[in-house]
Amino acid sequence: MSMTAIFSRERSRLFRDFRIGLRSQMALLGTCGILVTGAICLAALYYARVVENEWNDSNKFRFHVASLSQGFLESRQIAGDFLRRPGEMWIKRYADSYERQLTELSRVEEVVWALPDDDPLRQAISLRPVLDLYATRLHNVVTAQRNVGFNEDDGFQGKLRKAVHVVEQRLAELNQPQLTILLLMMRRHEKDFILRGEEKYGDQLADQEAEFETTLAQSNLPTEVKSQIIELIRAYKSSFVSFMVTKQTLDDQVDDLGQIYERVRPVLVKLMTAADVRSQASERRAEEIRRKLVWMIGLLTLLVGLLALWCGQRIAKTVASMTAAMRQLGEGRFDVVLPGVERKDELGEMAKAVEMFKQKASEKTQAELDAKLEQDCVAAERRRADLVRLASEFEAAVGKVADSVSSASSELEASARGLTLTAGNSRSKSPPRRRRRPPTFSASQRQRAKWRKRSPTSADKWNKPLIWHGKPFIGSNSAMIAWSVWQPQLSGLGA
Repeated sequence: MSMTAIFSRERSRLFRDFRIGLRSQMALLGTCGILVTGAICLAALYYARVVENEWNDSNKFRFHVASLSQGFLESRQIAGDFLRRPGEMWIKRYADSYERQLTELSRVEEVVWALPDDDPLRQAISLRPVLDLYATRLHNVVTAQRNVGFNEDDGFQGKLRKAVHVVEQRLAELNQPQLTILLLMMRRHEKDFILRGEEKYGDQLADQEAEFETTLAQSNLPTEVKSQIIELIRAYKSSFVSFMVTKQTLDDQVDDLGQIYERVRPVLVKLMTAADVRSQASERRAEEIRRKLVWMIGLLTLLVGLLALWCGQRIAKTVASMTAAMRQLGEGRFDVVLPGVERKDELGEMAKAVEMFKQKASEKTQAELDAKLEQDCVAAERRRADLVRLASEFEAAVGKVADSVSSASSELEASARGLTLTAGNSRSKSPPRRRRRPPTFSASQRQRAKWRKRSPTSADKWNKPLIWHGKPFIGSNSAMIAWSVWQPQLSGLGA
């Protein structure tokens, strides 16, 4: 036989004889249950953590999109406040808001770049150029507003006001009401343009300025004064034209700023909606995963419990069978077959121990039975010997009594025979007597007499001859006396 075959046979025998003990089975079952449950719980917790992180990322992305949208809305509000009340604080506030918008946009773009092209959130990639364009337009608005002037004394607005005040003061000094009226008409067109921003008011102001120069030329003022007033009115007109052009530029920039806002706002709204949908989907997914994990852990726990119950039932069934067998052993039934003797675990060892106890108990019981049988045989031989001895003694005593009775009977018989002869002689010598009439009996007396003839008396029973070893005794009373003497002793031996 080759070494491979021998090794295979030994390995097969080893695997066949190898059995895990009950304690090891229970420990292995508990350990495996704990390990499997722990592994599944850890995997479930890890997966739940991943899903929760995705949900947190979705919420963070939604927060960044909402912050970006809020920042852009704040930029629009800052621009409006700046146009209503120009000031440096609005410029600084917008700069801070713009920096936050760029920061939030960078965080949004980190998430969006990993998404597929057909995802609605990919629209966030196009926001940076638009936000830069909006910032540029707002910067142009700030520059135009700075040229116009943040207040009445600043920029072209301040120059215009100074120029018109100089003209008004000079005309008031010259006392020229007609020229003053024409100047007021020019101021009216100026105010209309400031309020409405229409270019026609600039044209009307130019016409009024030409009429002012014509009226000034027809006046009787000195030439030097006329030249001075003309220079002042033309400076006012030039300031107004600069103000008007700058104001129109400002309005154009404001319009462009509004158009940019209207173009960006729908994109932000779509991003916000897509971020909400993504966050809600992640939340639903996380909730579904948590619910599935709870069911999975519950089913696994139930499975482990059922497996433990099954193993416990097997052990309890074996123990119950062994208990029933041991109860039968206690009742003396040594032919019972113990369950689990072939097992290789602790229950098998216990069954083998009980089997050894059964064998020892059976051997002890058999030994006790043999000893008792031997004692019974010895006692029976002893009683038999005693009976034989007593029977011999009784036979000797009865023989003696029988001999005495026989001799006494012979003597009585001889005496009776002599008495009979004497009576016969006496009857022959005496005279004959008269015969007596027989008595008369009633019917009841005759019936009682009949029954007496049918049933023997106790005396008759006692007077029956006694048979002893095939020989009749003579004189039954003497025999009965001897029997009454020896009967108790014989009864004690029989017992």
